[in-house]
Amino acid sequence: MHLKEININDDYYFNILKNIKKHVPQFESIWDEDEIYPIAFEFGNFLIKNIDNDELVKQCTKFINEAVKTGSSFTKELIMTEVFQLLYEDNEKSIKKIEANLDEEVMSLYREYRKYWIPQHAQKKGRNKR
Repeated sequence: MHLKEININDDYYFNILKNIKKHVPQFESIWDEDEIYPIAFEFGNFLIKNIDNDELVKQCTKFINEAVKTGSSFTKELIMTEVFQLLYEDNEKSIKKIEANLDEEVMSLYREYRKYWIPQHAQKKGRNKR
């Protein structure tokens, strides 16, 4: 079943590629515009790959800030699972650069998800020794 048939009322979510390109015209996706999760995952990888380009990082985080503030819970979940999660798996340098550019509202969601995700990930990798 196609997601639009489930009656998700979130135009931002369904136009994710258009919304990314509005802020980050350099981003190119191999996916069709209705492949929302693969596009977001690809965007997360694009951000990490370009983490040393300060201007591009600002453009990407401007999109992230807008997406979290504008979209519904579906858009927030998309950003958390397909973008933030990739950042948590990367290095501290990436994390610090992203954190420096997130709005406070978005940073709050970012921290909350990170607080949840890091212990879950560590446990799966056998790092959580209690």
